[in-house]
Amino acid sequence: MKTIYNILLFACLILAFSSCHSTEDEPISGAFYSENFVQAYIIPDRMEISVRDYGHLQSFIYVKFYGTEIDNMSDAHEEQFSLYSQKYGDTHYNQKLVPFTNWAMGEDIQTIDIRCDKDIDSEHPTGTSLNDVIKLFAASPYRFIQNDYKKLDDYQIPEDIEGLSFREGYYPVYKLLSDVTVSDLTLLAYDYYLDILPSLSTGEYNFTITVKFENGRILTGTVKYVAE
Repeated sequence: MKTIYNILLFACLILAFSSCHSTEDEPISGAFYSENFVQAYIIPDRMEISVRDYGHLQSFIYVKFYGTEIDNMSDAHEEQFSLYSQKYGDTHYNQKLVPFTNWAMGEDIQTIDIRCDKDIDSEHPTGTSLNDVIKLFAASPYRFIQNDYKKLDDYQIPEDIEGLSFREGYYPVYKLLSDVTVSDLTLLAYDYYLDILPSLSTGEYNFTITVKFENGRILTGTVKYVAE
């Protein structure tokens, strides 16, 4: 059952950021040659947190960021977009993409912290960090870009989600928050999921998530989670 709901989760996540890679044999309607794989950046200044259910499967905390949009289709954004594409080395993709296919955050997350207003277990009383029992589900094209837009030879689908195929260019970040590195959080897509690993007692829980970005901005939000 764990494998099934993880597959559903990643299917929803990756489809939001999937790229349309073209070949000469498979022309894409509406596509154009793009110097950049990432065509638009979100500079986050707001986040929304909700709980998403998948039928009778486990609920996940869903975090989505909003903010200023910087894209490669607008002359007004040209200079600023160039700075972000150079920052991530995304300057020579030179293949066909449908406009606004690939998005990512232009300001990288430094840390994610999650806490609860109730005891989770004996090792996680009220108000303590839950990073060692919360798993991050996210996606990033950074490694693909750094590998000169080639598929990574060492990449393997994590065992828990084996069987799921990812669209080209976005690779999963699938780790406990306590194990996540700054590199893992580089050029993330603008939303992610959090999986609460412990089995919770029946009741209502308020989870508070604090996200710190490289530019010093800190975003905090709280979501109510009902365990049944």
